Amino acid sequence: MNSLSKFGVVVGLLMPTFFANSALVLHGTRFIYKQEANAIPVTVENNAKEKYGAQFWIENSDDTPDIPFAVNPSMFTVDPNNGRHVVQVSQMQTDSLATDRESLFTINLQEIPPTPKSDGLSNNQFVMATRTIVKLLYRPSELGVERQDAESNIKLLRKNGQVYMENPTPFYFAIIAINDDRTLVNDSLTTMTPFSSVPLKSLRTQDTKLSFSSIDDYGGVRQYDCDMRATEGSQCTFSESKR
Repeated sequence: MNSLSKFGVVVGLLMPTFFANSALVLHGTRFIYKQEANAIPVTVENNAKEKYGAQFWIENSDDTPDIPFAVNPSMFTVDPNNGRHVVQVSQMQTDSLATDRESLFTINLQEIPPTPKSDGLSNNQFVMATRTIVKLLYRPSELGVERQDAESNIKLLRKNGQVYMENPTPFYFAIIAINDDRTLVNDSLTTMTPFSSVPLKSLRTQDTKLSFSSIDDYGGVRQYDCDMRATEGSQCTFSESKR
């Protein structure tokens, strides 16, 4: 009997290029669940030449068992050569969720690869089974259905000899680069929580200009330019869309 080794890989919280090595891919790098929706569809596509199995589930960001969503189906197969399967995500008990801000969950897609055929040369075969994880944001109806350029409300503050980036909005932000440098961001910025403040250790208090790139609701990258000298109105304005 063949011995089958499986290796799990976590991919894809930010950019679609992270999915390049996966047989199964999701049609989206993030999903927005608006409170008024009965359910949202999530499409899974199989880029491999063989049929794959899949397991699909949702976790919340606090790593607790309280998941107010149901998925149907949770296990399924996807035909090869760009076959697709649609999973329906529906809300159940969402009364406990905040109504003044978004709540963050993650969609998890685990590949179940086909059992490899024995070639008679080896009893040990290595199979790569990828787990894809993307954000699922629950958006209460009180916040409105759109949040176009909400990042322009970001504030840059100088406190105790350090520069802070403040999110005064009820939305989660995904800041992926500061001044076009992806090495300057950390998890607190790529998943910037509502009404939070994050220190920017790479900036000096005497700096007056800053740009940042963030991901919008549709997975697009948008750049904002900020003037820290501004004391009234918005410090940050949308400048360009990027890929």
